Parts: sequence; C-alpha cells; structure tokens
Amino acid sequence: MRDLRLNNDGDVDITDARGWLTDSLGDTARQSLQIALKTFYGEWKLDNTIGVPYLQSILGQKTNLAHSSNLIRASVYGEKLIRSVTEFRTFLDNRTRTLTVTFKAVAIDGSSFDDKIEIIL
Repeated sequence: MRDLRLNNDGDVDITDARGWLTDSLGDTARQSLQIALKTFYGEWKLDNTIGVPYLQSILGQKTNLAHSSNLIRASVYGEKLIRSVTEFRTFLDNRTRTLTVTFKAVAIDGSSFDDKIEIIL
C-alpha cells in the first residue's frame, strides 16, 4: 500500500525526484501515524469520529500525562498498518504547550521505523 508523500508541513511533496508516492509500507505507516496523531478528535468534517481527544480529554488545568499517554497510545495501536509498537514515550512541555511523542514500531509487512512527532496543543 502506498500513499501520497507529504512534507513536514503536511502538504503533498512534489519536490522529490522519486515521485509523489511513499517508498514502502513502513513509510506509509509512519506517515499515517503522523496524520492520526496530529488530528484532533472531531476536527475532520467528513468523519468526526477520528482523531485524538486532545481538547476533550487531554488539555485542561491539570493534565495527567499518564492518562494522556494512554489515549495517544491507543491511537497508535489502533492504526491498521501497525503490527506492534516496541517503544513509546511522551513528553509534555507545559511552557511551550508542546506534546512530543517518540516511538518505534513494526509495520504489517515487518519493516520497522521510528519517529518523533511534536503536537502543539
């Protein structure tokens, strides 16, 4: 399964000579996770049931990092292209309101990848 390759801003990447598509299932899975983790629950009008409940359950006066991590972890494990997650960490910087998620995962084709995603809340 391949997908349109996105750049760091989330736009279709047409600058690469390799073409507009992801190179492997691992790349597709990594990119799919980036999209899933950067989508706020209810944000997408075509399907308001997808996304992470940042506004509903994570942001607030007393953010519980363990609870937040579990909600985000559920989104990662729920991704259909992921076979397993071998490492998972979250860090919340309250000063900059940035949630950093780092993980290592194995795609359903057996390829492994890691990524670091920063979400500005």
